[in-house]
Amino acid sequence: MKTKIIDYVIKFLLGPQNDELSRYISYGEDSGRVVIKESGFFKPDTYMTENSLPSFPLKELKGLPILFGDNTIEKKDNKIVLGADIIASAFFMITRYEEYIRTDNRDGHGRYLGKGSILYKAGCLERPLVDEYGNLLRTCLAELGIPVRTVKKGFERIYLTHDVDQIWQWKNLLSAMRTMAKRIVLNKSNKTESIKARLNYKKYDPIYTFPWLLKMDNSVQTLTEKCKCVYFIMGCRHSQRDFGYIDKEKDVKDFVNYVENNGATVGIHISYEAGKAPENIKKEKKRIEGICNHEITLNRYHYLASRHPLELKHLVRFGITDDFTMGFADAAGFRLGTCRAVKWIDLNEEEITPLTLHPMTVMEVTLDGSEYMGLTEEEAYKKVCRLLDHVFEYNGEAVLLWHNSTVSAASDGYQRRLYEKTLLYLKSRIKN
Repeated sequence: MKTKIIDYVIKFLLGPQNDELSRYISYGEDSGRVVIKESGFFKPDTYMTENSLPSFPLKELKGLPILFGDNTIEKKDNKIVLGADIIASAFFMITRYEEYIRTDNRDGHGRYLGKGSILYKAGCLERPLVDEYGNLLRTCLAELGIPVRTVKKGFERIYLTHDVDQIWQWKNLLSAMRTMAKRIVLNKSNKTESIKARLNYKKYDPIYTFPWLLKMDNSVQTLTEKCKCVYFIMGCRHSQRDFGYIDKEKDVKDFVNYVENNGATVGIHISYEAGKAPENIKKEKKRIEGICNHEITLNRYHYLASRHPLELKHLVRFGITDDFTMGFADAAGFRLGTCRAVKWIDLNEEEITPLTLHPMTVMEVTLDGSEYMGLTEEEAYKKVCRLLDHVFEYNGEAVLLWHNSTVSAASDGYQRRLYEKTLLYLKSRIKN
């Protein structure tokens, strides 16, 4: 592995406050004050083979799971020698290394399954292990008398994000009439709701919840400049998996102006189909930029369908600088092993790219989806609070995803209440 990538991993572990202390760290050599033993992960006959995957059960060093190496730590000759290969372990997580090796752990959409991941099986998906490794490394330096800057607790950034799969529930008058006819036949309530919503979606459409979302998000933004609200919109035509609303250019432009005038930012929600045919990304991005009249540099894949790490090269190619896809659909936790923004490393080219990955803290449908975690409202709230506590502990980024369609006041689900409670908890941590 190239030296510059190993150096990047070491500096990432130390954190931006202490990255100059990387000169005291040596990997595989006895030249540093803190010596990290190589585990053999990067050996040519092992690297990128199934033999390079961690073995269970994982060893632990003072309660800290180690993917590679052993759990020894020794102080001698004014040095500390770590048998735990935290370089290979961190590299494994932040690069999605296992997704290159294991091709079987996929769902019907081609997404890598969180519940089949090594971190989930080891029981540590909900721990930012990479950040815990960084804490271990800083502690070793401090024990040697090397001045280490304390990593302050808090939120480095807060991203309140919303994937706009649909702006309105009914695509046209015909679909609205079909819904009305079905409700009449089944003698259901709100028989004319669909017609009223199609004629005046801002007033009557149940999923046009943007005024409420903007109000809720603004209550956090007024407390801290670190909070940013992002609406990811779609630039695709209609398909089986993509609702498609970009053709209604006037309405979409009106929506974009509305959210941007209320302090939000717009990104692209790359469609399900473009995820499989990357050339369409350019077209979708161009359509959105034409409506927004400015460059679009933020992305999240629809369905969180980043199917393979190397697909991210297309984001770099088409001018995306920041991606917010990095969470598992079926299990909440730290997919990259960290709660901090990290550069995407292209393992084919062995290059650190300009693309910044923002690990997702939680997506709401992961929590209540019967095919995912299926949690009760109380269980979901506790889970979200626990994840936010980890982010706060390591001064990471809180990245929340709630869809406008799940927070309808008429919904039978708990997502509207959960979002309110989550933001209240978030605000309590900011104030304290």
